This record gives sequence, C-alpha cells and structure tokens, in this order.
Amino acid sequence: MTKSLLPLMSLMTLLAGCRGGAVDVTASEAWVAATAAGQPVGAAYVTLANRGSHPASLVAVEAPGTAETASLHSTSLADGVMRMRPLNEGLAIPAGGQVKLAPMGDHVMLAGLAHPLVAGQQVRLVLRFDDASEVDVVASVRPAMAMR
Repeated sequence: MTKSLLPLMSLMTLLAGCRGGAVDVTASEAWVAATAAGQPVGAAYVTLANRGSHPASLVAVEAPGTAETASLHSTSLADGVMRMRPLNEGLAIPAGGQVKLAPMGDHVMLAGLAHPLVAGQQVRLVLRFDDASEVDVVASVRPAMAMR
C-alpha cells in the first residue's frame, strides 16, 4: 500500500511547489472611516505589500462582529459621475509590489453594520487570498474627515 501511494505523494508535492509556497502578503496602515448613527455601510482601507516572488490576489474579506458582509469595491470618477463597482475577481497584488486601498479608489465595503463605527474603536478584518491563506488585521476607526 505504501509503494502505491508514493507516486501520488510525489505528484502532490510537485504540484504544491509550482506556486512557490504560500502568499507572503503583509498589511499595514489599516483604518476604517467613522459612521453616523443609523448608517448601514462603512468603508475600510489598508495597504497590502506582497513580499513574495509570485503575484497574489485578495479574494475575500470579513469583518466579524462589525458587518454582515465585507466586499472589495472600486470607486472611479468619470465625466463628473462617481461610480462604485464590486471587484468580483479579487484584487491583484503584484509580486514584490504593493496596493493601497484608499478613499476614492479600491476599498473594502462594510455592509449591514452591527453598530456605528466610532473614532477610536478598532475593527478586526480577515483578509483571504487566492491560495487560501488569511491575514488578520486590526483597523483603527478614524473620524470621517480623515477621508479627505
């Protein structure tokens, strides 16, 4: 039985090595904009740096205890019209590069807030990548004026 599993185990090891290992993404400068009472949505921002030699993709986000859903969105301004669209395919982070989620650009949309987000609080974000790895982030809530 052991001899018959050896080729399969070798193939699995080879396939696992094709990607070059787990994504090596770090998160910094994480913050969330404060919200008004009754406001059902909020936004989170973070800088992601890929220290690895392979591209990575942020594919999902959660904000446990803060929002029912968290999703990646992009904001753009064209011809005086602001548009927001979901990033259903995730957010690419180039090998050796970084991506900054910021107001008026890519961001995490927090929907179904459990409570108002008050300056000085902290929000936990769980970032999930295409290789199934996760990064936990603690984001500080800043006054809404910080968005400008």
